[in-house]
Amino acid sequence: MLIRTSGVSLIGVWSRNLRAAHSLAKTYGIRAFSSYEELLAACDLVAYVVPPSAQPGLALRAARLGKALILEKPLAASQAEASSLCSAVKRADCSTMMMLMFRFLPQLRELSQAHREISPVSVSVRLRFPPPSGWRSSLSPWLEAGAHVIHIAEQLLGPVVAVDHEQKDQHSIRVSLHHVSTAVSRGELVSTASPSLPNSHGAVVTCDSSGRTRSAGLYFEDFDSALQAMADHLRRVLRGESHDLDAEYGLHLQRFL
Repeated sequence: MLIRTSGVSLIGVWSRNLRAAHSLAKTYGIRAFSSYEELLAACDLVAYVVPPSAQPGLALRAARLGKALILEKPLAASQAEASSLCSAVKRADCSTMMMLMFRFLPQLRELSQAHREISPVSVSVRLRFPPPSGWRSSLSPWLEAGAHVIHIAEQLLGPVVAVDHEQKDQHSIRVSLHHVSTAVSRGELVSTASPSLPNSHGAVVTCDSSGRTRSAGLYFEDFDSALQAMADHLRRVLRGESHDLDAEYGLHLQRFL
């Protein structure tokens, strides 16, 4: 995404795992910084791919320097840490953006546009993810990907105010999402290996008051289109424009994870 965003140059990467940092830097022809402080001194925007326990401390240091932030979900390991990070971001008046890839898929954007015409009263969201690796493998399916389910449902039925967990095990979870409009949507997350569909994918079904349904498959086949839409959104963020994927929205999501 950063490479595709005009006016933004990807200059380098840092990781506590220096070998991994050098490998990634070689792939993109960029610099591997030896310390986080060096990276902060050289950039205006920081994008995080780190565990929720590590993100608040790292992002707080960047926010105090006024850096723009692209943040992982969940925002933090706890509501208190997420709230502290949001407060620091507000004080520093720095731009933020949560990383929610499904938002930018053309299929979901088209369905979100159509929902104004069909006025859905219920939504079903089903997402499938490959088994996580690295630090993500320590997260539950809901903590790792529940933000996607909530965000997709909110795009179609408005803000969520409560989540009921109906079924939960190591690899799957089913939830009911209660919206401020009193509508209830259903969500399902499954972590499973699929050789034919190696990437995350899913489906959304909406139903209106007359019982008519409309569905959309969520696949990253048209990844270029999704990346371009995300780059367009990032340009808005960097211009300081108001948007709905900021750290405050990440704090909202945190309540239900």
